[in-house]
Amino acid sequence: MHPYRLILFITLVTLSFNLFAQDGEYGDPTRFEEAILAFEAADTEEFPEPGGIVAIGSSSIRMWKTIHEDLAPHTIIHRGFGGSNMNDALHYLDRIVLPYKPKAIMLYEGDNDIGQGIAPYKIADKFRELTKKLHKALPECGVYFIAIKPSVRRAEMLADMALANALIRNQIDADDRMHYLDIFTPMLNEKAEPEPSIFIEDMLHMNEAGYAIWKDVIAPFLNKQ
Repeated sequence: MHPYRLILFITLVTLSFNLFAQDGEYGDPTRFEEAILAFEAADTEEFPEPGGIVAIGSSSIRMWKTIHEDLAPHTIIHRGFGGSNMNDALHYLDRIVLPYKPKAIMLYEGDNDIGQGIAPYKIADKFRELTKKLHKALPECGVYFIAIKPSVRRAEMLADMALANALIRNQIDADDRMHYLDIFTPMLNEKAEPEPSIFIEDMLHMNEAGYAIWKDVIAPFLNKQ
């Protein structure tokens, strides 16, 4: 059995009995106000053309320094703010997504949610709220969800991550406008563990090898759209 499928199977069996065991609460999104103001200030200098792809999410998006080159020739509007979670992305959708009238958003959230003790079902609920709000304003906008990544630092949370991914993917599979980008599987080694060599020293954030995996998954997908 493929490592990812094995992890997902174990997750669904073991967590089906305690889906609500984690019950953390989301923090105040306004802690990111300074970062959002900086994006808005940049917009006054050069406002993005409509029809691009907004890359929104936490530090894995913010630290993707080669995103424009890696995903060329697609127009990427880089809007990552480190430490954010799904609720933060939802809160700031009005200010750093909708004004750009993008053809799609590429979303990476859920990683910090799990790290903050948020239950997988709550993450999936916030994803549902976010996509509902997005499609109310921009009905044709695509949603490219980057799977919550496995990392060495959060290896003990892999089961919750896999469950959150599965719950979100279930929503995605029911809507042709949405797509699931599986970077989870190729970031595991032959032992079905996060591969240490693709992370920087903190074993949470990725190095160039980690982003190369993301590029290999995402770029071919975008090129087919």
